[in-house]
Amino acid sequence: MPAKRTLHTLLRVGLIGAVTGVLAVWVAAAGPVPQRVEPPITAFVSSLQPAVVRLEADGSGDYPTLQDALEDVPAGAVIHLGPGTYRCEDGPFEVNRSLTLAGAGMDETRVVCDVYDHTLGFRRGGLLASDITFAHEGASDADAVEVVGGQAEFYRCGFTGGTAARGDTSTTGSGLHAGGTAQVHVSDSLATGNRWGISYTDHARGLTLRSRLTDNVIGLVVFGLGQVGAFDCECSGNGNTGIAIDHSPRATIMSNRCSDNGEFGIEVTGQAETLLLGNTCAANGDAGISFRGVGNDGKPWCGGQARANVCTDNGREGISVRGLCTPVLEDNVCEGNAFAGIGFRFLAGGQARGNSCSGGQFGLFLDASAEPVLGKNSCALNLEEVPAPSVRLSETVELTPPSGDCYPNLSPSGSRYLCYRRGEDDQPEMWLASLDEGLIRLLVAAKETVFEWVDDGSIVYARLPRPETGPLVPVTLLDLDTGEETELGRTYEVGRIQTDPSGLVAFLSDEGLRVVNRGQGLEAVVPIRLGPEAWCGLGSGSESGPTPTPPPWTDAYSYIGVRFAVAPDGSKAAILLLKDECARLVIVDVATGAETLVTDDLSYSSVAAPYYPLAWSPDSSTLAYSLYRPDTRVWELWLVDGDGSDARPLWAPGEWKRRYDYLTWLGDSLYLAFQQTGGNLDATLQVIDSRGGEPVTLLEGIHESVQVSPDGRRVVYSVGGPQTPAAEWRNYRAELEW
Repeated sequence: MPAKRTLHTLLRVGLIGAVTGVLAVWVAAAGPVPQRVEPPITAFVSSLQPAVVRLEADGSGDYPTLQDALEDVPAGAVIHLGPGTYRCEDGPFEVNRSLTLAGAGMDETRVVCDVYDHTLGFRRGGLLASDITFAHEGASDADAVEVVGGQAEFYRCGFTGGTAARGDTSTTGSGLHAGGTAQVHVSDSLATGNRWGISYTDHARGLTLRSRLTDNVIGLVVFGLGQVGAFDCECSGNGNTGIAIDHSPRATIMSNRCSDNGEFGIEVTGQAETLLLGNTCAANGDAGISFRGVGNDGKPWCGGQARANVCTDNGREGISVRGLCTPVLEDNVCEGNAFAGIGFRFLAGGQARGNSCSGGQFGLFLDASAEPVLGKNSCALNLEEVPAPSVRLSETVELTPPSGDCYPNLSPSGSRYLCYRRGEDDQPEMWLASLDEGLIRLLVAAKETVFEWVDDGSIVYARLPRPETGPLVPVTLLDLDTGEETELGRTYEVGRIQTDPSGLVAFLSDEGLRVVNRGQGLEAVVPIRLGPEAWCGLGSGSESGPTPTPPPWTDAYSYIGVRFAVAPDGSKAAILLLKDECARLVIVDVATGAETLVTDDLSYSSVAAPYYPLAWSPDSSTLAYSLYRPDTRVWELWLVDGDGSDARPLWAPGEWKRRYDYLTWLGDSLYLAFQQTGGNLDATLQVIDSRGGEPVTLLEGIHESVQVSPDGRRVVYSVGGPQTPAAEWRNYRAELEW
C-alpha cells in the first residue's frame, strides 16, 4: 500500500475511533443531542499512488530544502522529513495544495521559522501532518501554524513559539491557529510555549483530541462561529486559562483535564452556548469553571450547560457565574474550593440542580443581585444579603461665602476652602477662606488658575496655558501656612491633576504620567504611548480621525484622549486611552512600567466622554470604572482587581443620555458614589454597594461639580438653573451618614 494511503488510514482510524467513543458517551450521558461535532476528514487524496519524496535536514534528500520540495511536488505528494531541523529562508513555508508531511517524531523533526506571521501556512486542499514539531522563533508576531482554509489533520505534532507582542489586541500568537473556513482536527499532539496553544476563530471548525496544551497563556481558545470540540485533552499549567470559549455558539468541551492554570480551568464569556461535560478542573487560581459576561438591554450573553464536571481545590470557586449569564449547572461535584463550591454574582441567572458542594467557606453562594433557579442540590445555601446602601444626607446647610460668586471648594477636613472671586480689575483671583472667618488672604492673582487640595495645609495649582506661555505650564505645590512654592513639573492638561490626602500628586507631563509624593520620597514617570490611538472625539457628532491640533500645541495635545487614576499607595496607575469608536484600559506598575490590559472593549462613541470614569478604592485593591456600549446605548459600572484580573459588572442599566461619571469611593467603606449626568446643571448623585445590589439616589437636579470629601462624610453641591447667573447659585454642604 502506498505510504500516503497508509498514513492517511492511520489518521482516519484514530480520529474516527475517538469521535465514535466520544459520541457514544455523550449520547449515554445526555440523551439525544443535536449534531454539534463535524465528522473527521475522511478523504483528502486520490486512490492513485502519490508521489513520495524524502528529505534530510542536511540537504541530501530528494530536494535540498523543504521550501524547494513544497514549491515543486505535485498535489497529493507525500514528503517524508528525516530527523533534524528544517529552517525557512526567504519567508514562511506555504502549502497551497493537498500534501502529506510525515516526520520522524515530534522530538526528532522540527520545522522552524523566525519571520512575521507564521512558520507554516495552509490555504486550500487537504493537509496531513504527523510526527513533526512546528516552531516559531524570535519576537515577531506569528503563529507556528496558520490554517485559514481547506481541511487539515495533525497527528502527533508539536506547536510552539506562537508570539503576539501586541498582547490581547491581536489574534496572532497561536501554536496552531485555525481561522477563516478551515476544518482542522488535532490528535495526540502538544502545544506549549505559545500565547494561545490552539485557537479556532472566525468560522473554523474541528476537533482537538487526546492532546496536551500546557505552558501557554491560554491552552485552547474558541472565538468564532464554527463547530468545535475538545475531548480528552490535558489543558493544565497555563498562565491564564486552560480552555477559553468566547462568543462561540457551538462548542463541546468533554472529558478534559484543566488544572493548575493561573486563573480558570475553563472560561465561557460573551455570547456563548457551550456544553461542558465530564471535565476535571482542579487547583486553578480563581475558578474551575467560569461563566462570565454582561448583557445589553437585560438580555443574557453566555449560557450553555455544565454537567458532571469535577471542580476541586480552586482558589476561589468551583463554578463561578457572573454577569448576565444563564447556564444550566447539573450533577457537578465542587469540593474543597476556597470560597464557594458554586457562586452566582452580579445579576447572574440560570439553573442549578443535582450538584454537590463541600469544603470552603460556602457551598452554594448567591449575592443580592443573582436570581438563578435552584433545584435540589447537596450544597449549603448561603445568600449574601446586600441591602440598599445605608447612606443618607443630614445637617444640610446653605453656604454663603462673603465673596458673592465664590463656589467653596472645601479642604479634606472641611475647615478651609478655596474660591475664585473677581478682583478690583475684574480679573479672577484665588483666595483662601474659612466658613467661620470668611476670606483670609489672596493666594494667586492670575487669570484662569486651576487648583486641587493635597491636604489641609497644601494645594497644587496650575494656570491655563496662554499663547505667550506655550502649551506646557508649571504644576506648583503651595504650602498654605508658609507660602513656600515648589514646582513639581509641567503639564499639558491642567484640568487633570489628581491629588490624595496621603500627599500624592499625579499629572500628565511632557514625559508621561508623573507621580509625586514628596512625603514618601516617590517620584516616577509612567510613559504613555501617544499618537493616533490616543485621540478621541469628545462629543456627539465628532468625526473620526485626529482632532485638529491648533498652534502652538504639539502632538502631546493628544493627552486630551487620556484619563488616569493613580492608586492611593502610588504603586499602580489605571490609564484609559480614548478613541472615537473604542477605548483601551490598562493598569500599569508605576515602578516598572509593566502593563496589564483590563479591556479594549470599551467605547464612548456618539456620547460625551466621561471626565472622571476611574476611581481606586482607598486600600488600592479595586478599581471602579464606567463604560458605554453604543450598540445598545447603555452605560455600565464595572470593578476590577488591582492586578487587572477579575473584571466584573457592578451596575448596568444606565441610559445613553446620562453618563456615569465622577466616580468616588466613600472613605474606606464598601460604597461607591457616582453621578448620572446629562449636563452640568442636570446631575444625580447616587451611591452603590460594591458587593452588588441597586444604587440609592442622594441628590437630583444639581450641578455636576459635586465635592465628596476623602473620608466620605461630607458633600458640597450647587443648585441653579440654566438661566441663573453664577452669583445666584445656591451652595450647600451636607453631612453623609453611613
